[in-house]
Amino acid sequence: MAFANQPCLSLIFFFTCSLVLGFAFSTTFLSDTLFELHGSTSRALLQAKKNAINDEQSDCASTMFSYINLYGKYPPGLFALQCREGKEGLDCTDVLEAKQKSTADITYITTSTLFLLLLSNAFYYMFLHPFL
Repeated sequence: MAFANQPCLSLIFFFTCSLVLGFAFSTTFLSDTLFELHGSTSRALLQAKKNAINDEQSDCASTMFSYINLYGKYPPGLFALQCREGKEGLDCTDVLEAKQKSTADITYITTSTLFLLLLSNAFYYMFLHPFL
């Protein structure tokens, strides 16, 4: 190995690799532009032409819910138990709060995994590597 005679450089190399891998696996964010129309594709035929799903001039919401009920095989009333209908549409604040909490938990788990990986690399190169 090229770094065998230089333990400091090998420690920096593995620290950098661990850091890059930790950042690569820590994100769960999807950009909003992922779901926007970007040209003429076959997927564009399936997308609704209206911007809002609550638009009373379209039957987008009823079509979506009938599709979910027919092909989704979800238990009856699953969405009615989580979201309540109001004047401005569906109120799903409880669902959003639970999602934000789970995202924070995932970030904590990923950060602790990265820290453990860094500690194990440091232990290996400081204590075990000189004896090999």
